[in-house]
Amino acid sequence: MTTSAANPAVTLSDHAAAAAYLMNHASATALAVLDGEWPGRPAGIITSADLFWAVAAGQDLDDIRIRDLMTKRSDRRSEGGRR
Repeated sequence: MTTSAANPAVTLSDHAAAAAYLMNHASATALAVLDGEWPGRPAGIITSADLFWAVAAGQDLDDIRIRDLMTKRSDRRSEGGRR
């Protein structure tokens, strides 16, 4: 993770645990996700609800990458899951 709590952003390759840590210390409910190949280019957002869903689904936040979490979110939405 290359950003600080003053600039709440993570990259696609960061672990979800990094996002949870940053959200907690920045008092944020969402983080900007930056594309690692194109620094500064937004790839989407990650929310505390996404992290909650991952934990509820039994995911270990130290083992799942943000890009995987975002993919699972889009899968949930296409299946008619909650947003």
